[in-house]
Amino acid sequence: QEPYKGAASGSGFVYDGSGDIITNAHVVTAPDGGQLSKLTVVFENGDKVPGRVIAADIGADVAVVRVDHYVKLPPALELADSDRLQQGQWAIAIGEPLELQQTVTVGVVSAFNRNEQIPNESNQVIDFKGLLQTSAQINAGNSGGPLIDIDAQVIGINQSTVRSFYAQGIGFAIPSNTVKKVVASLLANPGIHQGTGLGFMGVGLGEITP
Repeated sequence: QEPYKGAASGSGFVYDGSGDIITNAHVVTAPDGGQLSKLTVVFENGDKVPGRVIAADIGADVAVVRVDHYVKLPPALELADSDRLQQGQWAIAIGEPLELQQTVTVGVVSAFNRNEQIPNESNQVIDFKGLLQTSAQINAGNSGGPLIDIDAQVIGINQSTVRSFYAQGIGFAIPSNTVKKVVASLLANPGIHQGTGLGFMGVGLGEITP
């Protein structure tokens, strides 16, 4: 038997001047939810820089990757207020679909507050709430990349598509306001978190017998 070394690619964008990069948690975590053995960040100029996962929230599918002492770090992108988005406005997805670097696809903001059950790499289904729906084409490798508006502000993180052979132009992104909250929490609490960080109380109805 020979050891297996898996390789995968995804996308991301610079969040601040400290070398923090935002992406999806499923891009930078192993199928069992643990740490990757190696992570390389490839910049537009071709530079390959070692990266490390600072924090990841599996339930929210958001992660922070950091590159240290990279002097050619691109400018950080600005996050828009996703509560002010309008249905039908332009949406531009940037990423590395099928390992085709620096690919841009264009669509519109299709709908809001979509709730989708999406399986991860270990076939565990996660119930995501409040996703942004877009018609911008999203493929494998787009995950973690920015969905931006015409002012180049990030309105969401590209995450997933409808898993159907017949579906076209139905993609989902994590809204930028959700990203802001999750990233702030991750930077304050480093590490890999399995839950969403949100509590809930379950209530069920049943017949009352004599």
